[in-house]
Amino acid sequence: MLEKYMDVIDSVNKNFRLITEHSEVFPTYVEAMINEDLVEKSVYIVKENLNKIKMVDKMDLIEEYAETGNIDNALEICNYWYETADVKEPPLTARIVGLFVAGKWNKAFEESRSLYDKIGPELNVNLRGYVAKEL
Repeated sequence: MLEKYMDVIDSVNKNFRLITEHSEVFPTYVEAMINEDLVEKSVYIVKENLNKIKMVDKMDLIEEYAETGNIDNALEICNYWYETADVKEPPLTARIVGLFVAGKWNKAFEESRSLYDKIGPELNVNLRGYVAKEL
């Protein structure tokens, strides 16, 4: 399994153009880096390429960091995303979803309540649906 991840990392390291466009390679590359304990480098690369990553892939990456015990890295990305985004709701939603995925339910509910005005009722309903599905 680790050889598979190293092959992905080596391929992208040799040809960075693979991550300069919207690409299916990018999430796999980041997942490989996380699994190879290159988390800090992966966070840097995600932040540098945030505007090139599809929305669904951004959410998946936040969940991947949270699932692998790297919630602080997920939150760092969400904070950076929030600071640089024109639309603020997605990074706030990703932050709360990351907390749920990491099992930090109380913190997620607390943030969801405190950010209600910024997230809005529709995304709050979506978050509640997400929680219900996970339960």
